[in-house]
Amino acid sequence: MLWPEMWLRATGQNLFEKSAFYRTTPDYLLYLIMPAGHWLANDGDGPMDSLGGLGYSFAPDAVTFHFYGWRNKNPYARWLARHMSGWPHANIERLWQAILWADHSKEEKPLNDLPPVKFFSSNGVAILRSGWDLSAKSGDIVAAFYCRPFESHTHYNAGDFMIWRGLDELVCRGGYYMGTENTYHHNFFIRTVAHNCALIYDPNEPVPFYGKFMMANDGGQLRGDPACYPNSYRLLMGNNPFFYRGEIRTFVDDPQFTYLFADVTPAYNATKAVRVARAFLWLKPSTFVICDWATSTKPQFAKRWLLHSANKPSVAGAEKVVTGTSDAGILESTDSHFVTLQRGASKLSLQTPLPEHAVIRRIGGEGFGFWVDGKNWEPPATTREFMEGKRKDFEAAEATKRFWRIEIEPTEQSAEAVFLNVLDATAKDGKTPPVAALLRREKAAGVTLKRGDASHEALFYPDGRVRVDGKTVGQSLEPLKPYVVPERLGSPGKP
Repeated sequence: MLWPEMWLRATGQNLFEKSAFYRTTPDYLLYLIMPAGHWLANDGDGPMDSLGGLGYSFAPDAVTFHFYGWRNKNPYARWLARHMSGWPHANIERLWQAILWADHSKEEKPLNDLPPVKFFSSNGVAILRSGWDLSAKSGDIVAAFYCRPFESHTHYNAGDFMIWRGLDELVCRGGYYMGTENTYHHNFFIRTVAHNCALIYDPNEPVPFYGKFMMANDGGQLRGDPACYPNSYRLLMGNNPFFYRGEIRTFVDDPQFTYLFADVTPAYNATKAVRVARAFLWLKPSTFVICDWATSTKPQFAKRWLLHSANKPSVAGAEKVVTGTSDAGILESTDSHFVTLQRGASKLSLQTPLPEHAVIRRIGGEGFGFWVDGKNWEPPATTREFMEGKRKDFEAAEATKRFWRIEIEPTEQSAEAVFLNVLDATAKDGKTPPVAALLRREKAAGVTLKRGDASHEALFYPDGRVRVDGKTVGQSLEPLKPYVVPERLGSPGKP
């Protein structure tokens, strides 16, 4: 916040008004506030809680919101600044700064006056909330969907999402930030495989070209942390498509549902991908239906749909141990379409209508929490020794070693794979999940959902439209193209 303020004082140019990024920053920070003063660790590198997702370390403090209340004339920032007392990251002892910017004569508005759903187009993030209950016992559903432009610290995760119920993160990401100069960071933590995205695995795809530590082929996206910061690179080289990773092309918020459609094809190498797109539908307040289209240049390239969990998921079906043990290893089931995840006082059910014939693979536990390309990429001992002095961070990092992920892979080879998954978040002892039945109409795929007397129907079209309970939203869109790697960037190690 201080850089654009200094720029304003030096040049007279007000980026808080002219720049969409700085203009929307106060609202963006407000939407990241979670129950009990936690903050949604939303993207890229950064510490999280003991099992991922929420943190205090990078959380904005009361002074920050006093500033934005003053400079951006934001009444919600003013209200929050005055109601943060007792939060671990309030930092209200910085009174000299608060005195500069706090203006209690101006209007204040509580957060629950804000709409619970917001799409921040300038940075490619949508935050979906069922409410603004910030108490420690909150049962609100919060989801975040990401298709960010490429920036420094951005991971290879265009199309990623996370889901919470209260403070219980039910869909998380893998790993924990432990510095950048190590093989763990470059082969697992920032890669697509550590996020809730889709993979297309070409065994001969060159490893992405971002420095000496990157070795593993995870089947994921191309963009990540380069050797240079892209903001500087843009100034030197102009607008370069190397940094374009696709975008959220449709956003619709209806009283009954929220719908996003993201085409993330440009995040994948054209040698293996023809199209990768994701439709994300939230049936308020607790059900998510996600449809993915993954088309490859060759039918033998495996497609995998990923979902990460802090705790070991339960699979309703027979399993075989591929390697390791049933407590920590790689386990596969071919007769199950139902998975349950639990954390704290909450649970998440996962049903998979498509592919109709699929392998449900669980990977995780000690020795498998960072598994990529046939190897567990453990954090370096030097980093772990450094973190031992920071007890909370060390405990968090140790916990991530026992993380799990679900991989869903079609058993039949085909150039095109369609993934259709239904997720439902409730209290641990709450209502049973809806019964999902596959629905097909020409090129569209969808589900009917029934729970008690309530029923819904959702039908997804590959062009980006969706039909929800008889109402069609979105528009027919031309698909984006995959990324063609320039010859000068075609080998590892070249920036």
